[in-house]
Amino acid sequence: MKKIDNKESEKIKRELTSWLKKKKFNKFKFDENLLLSGKIDSFDIINLILFCEKKFVIKFSKNEMFEKDFASIKKLVKIIELKKNNA
Repeated sequence: MKKIDNKESEKIKRELTSWLKKKKFNKFKFDENLLLSGKIDSFDIINLILFCEKKFVIKFSKNEMFEKDFASIKKLVKIIELKKNNA
């Protein structure tokens, strides 16, 4: 099991922020529920999951895709870190 350092966390955060900005979502907070705030919808969540799987070479189960933790960047960074750490 490899340890994810702060530098890696920041890289993940930058990649996710970049993805959101490409989708024209420039104003958001890292702990904000982007789904509830209306900044992203269910289709965006699916696209974000697909982006994460490809970019970070991880895989999400069907059950994980419906968790509310996918709606905030802060929580998504933690999920990706755990997946990469357990790879």
